[in-house]
Amino acid sequence: MPPRRNHTVPQLWLNAFARNGRLVAHNRAGKEHLTGVKGAAVVAHFYRDESPAATDPQAVETYLANHIEDPAKRMVQDLVVGRLPSAQADLSTLKRLVAFQIARTPTFRNIDQQVENHLWPIMYAAEVVGELNKSRVSPLAGAELQAVFEQARRDAPAKPADADKSRTRLRLMLRTAHRLANNLESRDLVLASGSRRALLISDSPAVLWHPGGPPLGWTGALPDDADLLLPVAPNRLLIASRRRQGPAVTLTPELVKIANQAQVTWCSFTVYRHPDMRWPRDLHLGGNAPKLPAPRVTLSPGTGNPTFPAGFEPIADSDLSQLIKSLGGVDMVN
Repeated sequence: MPPRRNHTVPQLWLNAFARNGRLVAHNRAGKEHLTGVKGAAVVAHFYRDESPAATDPQAVETYLANHIEDPAKRMVQDLVVGRLPSAQADLSTLKRLVAFQIARTPTFRNIDQQVENHLWPIMYAAEVVGELNKSRVSPLAGAELQAVFEQARRDAPAKPADADKSRTRLRLMLRTAHRLANNLESRDLVLASGSRRALLISDSPAVLWHPGGPPLGWTGALPDDADLLLPVAPNRLLIASRRRQGPAVTLTPELVKIANQAQVTWCSFTVYRHPDMRWPRDLHLGGNAPKLPAPRVTLSPGTGNPTFPAGFEPIADSDLSQLIKSLGGVDMVN
């Protein structure tokens, strides 16, 4: 059986960047080619439940199509022609689509893997310190604590294999998208429109912008002080912001430059554009996918309160809740 090609960006986003169903792909290898919308922003088996216990390996893909993409199709078509939904129910449906677009990309999965790789040695070192403290009259502190912790961090063994890695990734994607949808409910959606085609869209198109803040960098999936930028057409940019502004603004050259740079910075491998557009001369797509810097660890005494058991945020959507449980999800972690 040929591999199932899953869109990490729905075709309903990509259609507006195509002419006669085709758009230009520009990848990190420095190559360009025309590709069909059906073949753009796809990864083999990206949403597949690989567990031997899976009764429906394509359940996540089906959920995304039926519960996230199809209900928002009309709203996206309106955005493409410059109409932002006004009904609250339509706005909530659109915000759910945007939230899932943040969490369903190869860049998000890559960042998650990097976070996991950074956290495992830290967690191992914390366990080592905890075990040593059990046999001491007074717990490790100060420079001695720092030295023991750092040595244990350097000596950490390889992380044990996750027998159901695909399920772990899928549950994280779904739970993150649900949390982000709730976050977006407190933000205004703004549609920036221009008269000419100027915007790019990548394989991970929901990107962050800190107005007046630091350069582009990873500060979380959707931090409170950042706006979310999502191209919906070559001349229309959807913005999710806490800063009060009208529902429609002008797509200025400065905003185009910011949005395009963010697409290039945070794409996994490929950036797409309308065939009638030229690649911006001042924009360079490097050869490497986004990479997180090593974290800086600060040690401080614990409160004595146990970390576990810990619970996940409740999910009111019964279909989503059931899907997560079918992927082995639980409400509490012991």
